[in-house]
Amino acid sequence: MTLDKSTQRAQVGEGRKMIAHLFKTSLLCLILAVVGCGKEESPAPDGTLPNPAKVAGGGGTNQTKLPNAKGSTAGTGQPVSAEDIDAKAKANAAKAAPVVEAMLKGLGNGQPVAVWDALPAPFQKDLNDLARQFLASIDPQVRLRAFASSGRVGKVMAEKKALLLPVLQSLPQSRQPEHVMAKLVKYYDGVAMLAATISQSEMATIAWQGAPDLGKVLTADGGKLLSHGLALAGDDDLLAKLNDFKSAAVKPGAPQGGNPTVIITTTRSVSTNVVARFDDKWLPLAALPLMSQVAQWKAGLSAKPMNAQAKAALLAELDTLDGALTTVEQAVNIQQVDRAVIGLTAVSRLLGGKGAVAAQPTTPAQPTAATAPGRKVAWNFGGGEATTRIDGFLRRKQEEVTQVLGTPDNQFVPPNVQQVEVYWLYENMQINDLKRNVRGTRVAFGFKDGVVVDVRVQ
Repeated sequence: MTLDKSTQRAQVGEGRKMIAHLFKTSLLCLILAVVGCGKEESPAPDGTLPNPAKVAGGGGTNQTKLPNAKGSTAGTGQPVSAEDIDAKAKANAAKAAPVVEAMLKGLGNGQPVAVWDALPAPFQKDLNDLARQFLASIDPQVRLRAFASSGRVGKVMAEKKALLLPVLQSLPQSRQPEHVMAKLVKYYDGVAMLAATISQSEMATIAWQGAPDLGKVLTADGGKLLSHGLALAGDDDLLAKLNDFKSAAVKPGAPQGGNPTVIITTTRSVSTNVVARFDDKWLPLAALPLMSQVAQWKAGLSAKPMNAQAKAALLAELDTLDGALTTVEQAVNIQQVDRAVIGLTAVSRLLGGKGAVAAQPTTPAQPTAATAPGRKVAWNFGGGEATTRIDGFLRRKQEEVTQVLGTPDNQFVPPNVQQVEVYWLYENMQINDLKRNVRGTRVAFGFKDGVVVDVRVQ
């Protein structure tokens, strides 16, 4: 069965974002739930809170009624004095305060497992189920290759920093603050350590991928993942707030509407937070929206297995990455590293930056543009005599391209193989782009059924 274009793009995109999604829905979700404690919270006017066992568990509409100040215990009709209501709220606040303080201090001291341990079991299950659904949508071979490549990335970045970092800094994208390349350069060491940590974590094992347990990952590697991951995120305010949690002091506060509160004091702020008992755990009310959001993500995520075309595209991307890493590993000068980096980014730029593109790197025995015998490198694009136009190869067969230009320097499998099955890249060209009045040095031919259907110059 052939999937429609949008479905295929979605599957390829999910594969590329596998690790990022896992962190967003586990470690960072837990952090955001806790960081939300820094603002005043109020319950619903009638003291009603959704039951987290139902919200996080993904079903039902039952609700937990908290005592309110209207003179009755919600749901029973039994008269209760305001004094009794406040006394109960104060007693619950006294139970919640040390729990919340331990959670905040654990997070501030680089132990995110403290947050995991504070979560209700249904919410933990939702997060584990979410990780399982993501993993189920990615072919096992792709998963294992991705984690293995992550380890190589960390190793190569650390060992070849003197050669690799200057090349990355020279790229125009590294001077665009919001571009991923700029962040890679700024947090180079953190990226290297994060990649190495991911590849060595429980997540990289077949056993864990078969039955994801985020608590186990956070117990073993949570500190490293937290420090490296947040440094890469570059959110200085979030980092400062988490660091501030080291000295957090939490004490019971005055009841609000009959509901228990705790006062959280740090060097940066003092805040009063309504707390509630979710399942068997006490948490700030700020965690409730996130718990509901995760349940929605879980319900909306498809766990359909990856199709063969998406798998092939992603494996080709990993082949490209591995080939570039091998080149960098063997490099003895910046020029050799530069060629590897160009190979990884060239077609992405040719395609206008619309998604990553997979490449098959040139092997040492394959002739390159600089050495291929008889290759014609001077061409026009978008105008000129017919015999000089590089775009004159449109609707020509692959063998006709190789007859004139020889073997390509790289082969790239694009995400949407229904439109273009493969791109051939030729480098070190001299192409007059008469449409834009610029000189290009690379050309990519896109093939479908062995015929050129796209020509791009950069």
